[in-house]
Amino acid sequence: MHEPVAAAVDEYGRPVQPPPSVSSGSPPPPTTLRVPEGEEWAALTTRHPRWAALLVHHGTHVTKTVAVASGGVIANELLEVKLRSTSAENSHLPAVSRKLPGGLPLKSLKLIACQLFKVEPAQQQLLYSPPGQDRDIPEPLEGDSSSLADLGVASGGTIVIEQRE
Repeated sequence: MHEPVAAAVDEYGRPVQPPPSVSSGSPPPPTTLRVPEGEEWAALTTRHPRWAALLVHHGTHVTKTVAVASGGVIANELLEVKLRSTSAENSHLPAVSRKLPGGLPLKSLKLIACQLFKVEPAQQQLLYSPPGQDRDIPEPLEGDSSSLADLGVASGGTIVIEQRE
């Protein structure tokens, strides 16, 4: 087999060779890989004769993960919107801010509005005002199967729940 060489390894598992000595002028000896004894390792070396040399040259496969500061994929997809109702029974209630996923279908938003403002989903007309345009005329949101992202709802916008008669 291979004879063991005590060498330090870098962050990828590759052996780090010491710099050549200035006085000797000769190149450093090649680094070899220490392989455990056993039939499985012998079979691996027989089937793949270059794997040890490639492992010494390239190192082991290391996957580095980067932590996302904001939490994760779902947190990046959430839209913060204000929900307010204009129905006579709920006009005294303040606007409610909710973080909702962009893929939330409009029919699910109607169920959330039903819980908050006690307006049946069949009687709801949802209107949307983009961020910074709260005083403009809101545009209707239609298509119960369409998601908030498909309808162009952005974080910071306002969704108005009107009650149809």
